[in-house]
Amino acid sequence: MLYRSDDGGATWRSLGDAAHSPSPTNFFGITADPETAGAVLVGTDLGEVWRVSPKGAWTRLAAGLPDVQAVCPLDG
Repeated sequence: MLYRSDDGGATWRSLGDAAHSPSPTNFFGITADPETAGAVLVGTDLGEVWRVSPKGAWTRLAAGLPDVQAVCPLDG
């Protein structure tokens, strides 16, 4: 599961959707998305990288990779 807090941790809400709640995969690398304020980039043990919007929309950016243990966005 992936959760988000907008009030410093007082409350939390799920960013899961039908395919990711609960997820059939483990989330490993999670980092802030430099292109979208409030979004995160998530790497999985299925070799995928996802962008998750603040509203919980999931967009697959990459697939077919080995386990994605870390995500480091690149400028440019």
